[in-house]
Amino acid sequence: MGIDTHFIVADGLRTRPDLVNSFPVTTIEKASSKELSAAVLALGLVHSFVLLHYVGYGYASRGCPIWLVKCLETLVSRKQITLFTSFHELWATSRSPLESPFWLAPLQKHLIARLLTLTSESTVSLEFNARRIRALAPSGTVSTRPVFSTTGECEEPTPFQSRHHSAVVFGTPGRRIALYHNGDPLLKRLRSDVSPHSIFDIGAPLNSQLDSLANSITTLGLLEAPKVNEVLRSVRYGLLDYPQALLGKSSIFAAYAAFGVIPIIVDQNGDSEMLDGLIPGQHFLTMADFLNKSLSEDQFQQISSNLFQWYHKHSVAIHAETFWNRLHSPSNLNTEAHVIS
Repeated sequence: MGIDTHFIVADGLRTRPDLVNSFPVTTIEKASSKELSAAVLALGLVHSFVLLHYVGYGYASRGCPIWLVKCLETLVSRKQITLFTSFHELWATSRSPLESPFWLAPLQKHLIARLLTLTSESTVSLEFNARRIRALAPSGTVSTRPVFSTTGECEEPTPFQSRHHSAVVFGTPGRRIALYHNGDPLLKRLRSDVSPHSIFDIGAPLNSQLDSLANSITTLGLLEAPKVNEVLRSVRYGLLDYPQALLGKSSIFAAYAAFGVIPIIVDQNGDSEMLDGLIPGQHFLTMADFLNKSLSEDQFQQISSNLFQWYHKHSVAIHAETFWNRLHSPSNLNTEAHVIS
C-alpha cells in the first residue's frame, strides 16, 4: 500500500498550481468548515489519514482557526478520517492588553485542546512544547521530532578543513535583519577573518539594510534549493539570530545541520536546561564563544560532526519512516493511506 498525498489549500485569494512536485493541489475559495468538508468528500478522501501541520496563524489571521477545528471534529466524529497532527506552533502569549494575544491566547489554547482530543497521535518539534501539550492532555500520545531541512540533505558533509573560509546568512528577511542588527561584533570579526565578499546572504532582497556591509557581503538573493545546498556544502559557518532553546524548530538551523555547517547563534539567552539534545559548544557556537575562544580546526570539525549526527536522528527519512509505520500499524491496515496537509 502506497501513500496518495493530496494538498488542500484554504486560500482562494491566491492563484495556486494544480500540482506541486507532482502532488495534486485543491484550493477552496474561503477558509470555512463547510467548504473544507465538501472538498474532502468531493475528492473521495473519506476513510483517509489526515496529517495536519498546525500553525494557528497559518489558518486564521488571529491564530484562532475555529472553522478548521469544527470541520475536523465533524469528520472524526463520523469516523470519516483518522487525524495525526504536527504542532509547529502552539499559542501566543503577551503581557500587554494592547496586543491581541493577551486576549486570544485562551481561545488559541482551547482550540489546541480540542484538536488533541481528535488526534490519534501528535508530534512537536521541541520538547519544551511537548511538555506544554502534555499538560493540556496528559493521556495523549505526543512525540518530539525537531524539524528537518527543507532545502535538502547530504550523505556526507564536506570536511571543515576543505571548506572555504566563509559564512552564510540564510532565511527570511526578518531573521536576517535581526542578525545584521544584533550581530555586529560577529560580523566585524568575520570581516577581518575571511576574504572580501565571503559572507553570503541568501533570501529576499533587503535593499538598504546591507548598504553598510556592501564590501564584505555577497548578496545572492532568492535561490532554488540545489543552489542553496551548493553554498551550504562549501561554507564553514552559518549565522543565525534565534532563541537557543527553540533551535529544534528552526528550518534555517536544520539546513545548516543537514550539511554540517557550524551555526553561530547571536542570541545569548541560553537555557540552563538545553532541550532536544543540543548543547552549546558541542553542536553550535554562541557569538560570545566564537569571539572569545580560540578553537582549533579539529575542534571545529568535531562540532560539525556532532551536529550532523544529531540531525540525522530526525532526517527526512526518519520522519517519513515514522509516519509510514503509524499508517501500517495493525489497527490501520484496513484504512486507505491518503494524506491531506
